[in-house]
Amino acid sequence: MGLIKQLVTDAYGVALTRYSTPSEGAPVPKAKDALVAAMVQDGYAVLAASRFREAARRWHVPGANRVLRLFQTVFYGIEIGNQVELGEGVNFAHTLGIVIGGDAKIGARVKFLGNNTVGTAKDNGYPIIEDDVVIGCGARILGPVRIGRGAIIGANAVVVTDLPPGAVAAGIPAKVLKIVPSKAAGVDALAQANGEHAPLGGHVARASNGAIDDGTHANGSTPKGSSHAASANGANGANGVHANGAVTPSSKPDAGAS
Repeated sequence: MGLIKQLVTDAYGVALTRYSTPSEGAPVPKAKDALVAAMVQDGYAVLAASRFREAARRWHVPGANRVLRLFQTVFYGIEIGNQVELGEGVNFAHTLGIVIGGDAKIGARVKFLGNNTVGTAKDNGYPIIEDDVVIGCGARILGPVRIGRGAIIGANAVVVTDLPPGAVAAGIPAKVLKIVPSKAAGVDALAQANGEHAPLGGHVARASNGAIDDGTHANGSTPKGSSHAASANGANGANGVHANGAVTPSSKPDAGAS
C-alpha cells in the first residue's frame, strides 16, 4: 500500500474507533470527513509519523527514522519500537506514557487510552493484539500473549495471559469478567451493515475460537436459565453463541462496555 493511501486508510480507521457495533446504529463516516477529523488529533499525528518512519526504513533514508522517533517521544511522549507492526487506524486517544516495544503486533483500530505498556517482562516474546481492542488507561500487556479481537482491557490491568475475542478483562493479573460476542464482531461488521466499502482489512490474523457468552449482561445480571458451562466442542447453545463466534437468531448480543 502506498504511503498516501495508507494515511487516508488510517484516518478512516481512527474515525471508526468512535463507534462500536452495528446494533448501535451509528453512521459510518465518509472518508473525506474522517480525514479532516483525524488531522486535528494528536494520535493521528503519531500514527502518521510511524508511517513515515516505516517508509524511511524501506527507502533507506539515513537518520530519518531516528529523527521521527525522537519527534514522537519529545512532542507526544510516546515510544514505538522499530520492529513494531501497527495495523490500520490505530488510535492513540492519549499519547502520553505509551511504550510499545520489540516486535509487538497491533491490529487494526486498536484504541490506546494512555499510559500503556505493550512489551515483555522476561524477554520471552511480545504481544499480538488483534483488531478493535480497547486498552484502558494504565493497562499493561506483557509477554507472548494474544489479545482476541474486540477485547476490552480495564484501567490499570496487567495482562500476562491470552484473552479470547470479545473478552472484558480487569485486575492484576487481568481476569476475564465476561465475553461480549458483539464486540468480537468488530467494526468491520458496522461498515458492512451500513453498506460501506471501507478500506478496513485487518492487520493481525483473527482468532475466533473460544468466544463464548457467559450470559452476563452489562448491568451484571444473569438471565434465568442461562448456562455458564461450554460443551465439549466449545459451543454454548444456551446462549446461542458458538465457538466460531456466530450468534444464532434467537440470541441477543450483549450491550457490553464501550
